[in-house]
Amino acid sequence: MSSMAFDGVFAFQGKDHITASQLGRIVEGVAGKGRYVLPTLNQMTAEMQTANKVRVGTGDLVMDGRVVTNEAAVDLTVESGTSGYKRNDLVVCRYTKNASTGVENFAAEVVKGTPTTGTAADPEVTEGDISTGSASAVMPLWRIPLDGITPGAPVRIAPVASTLKTLGDSVSQTKTFSLTSPYMEPRGQSDTPVALKVCGNVCTLYVNGMTTQRLGRFAELLDSASLKVLADYVPREFDGEQQYGIANETEPAGCRLDGMGPHLWLMKNSPLDSNSEMRFVFSWVR
Repeated sequence: MSSMAFDGVFAFQGKDHITASQLGRIVEGVAGKGRYVLPTLNQMTAEMQTANKVRVGTGDLVMDGRVVTNEAAVDLTVESGTSGYKRNDLVVCRYTKNASTGVENFAAEVVKGTPTTGTAADPEVTEGDISTGSASAVMPLWRIPLDGITPGAPVRIAPVASTLKTLGDSVSQTKTFSLTSPYMEPRGQSDTPVALKVCGNVCTLYVNGMTTQRLGRFAELLDSASLKVLADYVPREFDGEQQYGIANETEPAGCRLDGMGPHLWLMKNSPLDSNSEMRFVFSWVR
């Protein structure tokens, strides 16, 4: 059994000992395995300077655990297009590893696509996987569509990662929307007859109001402005219904939330009288 099974990476050993593969595993363990551009500097933006030159801006990327930085804009050559043909070129980060020395190198380049009179396709590249020992790998960053001799605006391929702060804020902050109804007023301690609370991807809709008039079956309980707010959060696939007994009613009344629309309906076979309590709760993950 080896006595070197445990080795301090971020620790003083009196010698150079931290390897690229160790740092790569740490990056993957913290930020996640994959390939993405970091939200730093200019996020490696790409802009056409001329018909034959694309400029890749500053930024940083992660490629299978390796962090690659570009601290000065770089210009790359794009071959001229052909009149009457379409073509997709790719701006890529290419990784190579010297077989004898083990030295790793990263470079930006343009991979030319195949001209066609139909729909252009991206050129095939061998993406590889550095973390599993690939001696070469390619990470597509941008697509440059050419229509004849005219290049279009570059299209980002590699996603831009979110910071831990952004992700934390997205799940820790609760948004509350006060929705209005033409047929209900708040009841009890509620400030609004219908409230939507969103915490990260978890949404909860509270219906807590008193009807202000006699309602027929399938009445739409929210006004158009509130339905528009709801549409941003309820999936179109969501369709839920709840039923409760209501005082002085001989049959149960229901409330249905339908993402196809969306709609918040009263569900009752006969009209519902005014001053009836509406208390329902819907929860979903968007």
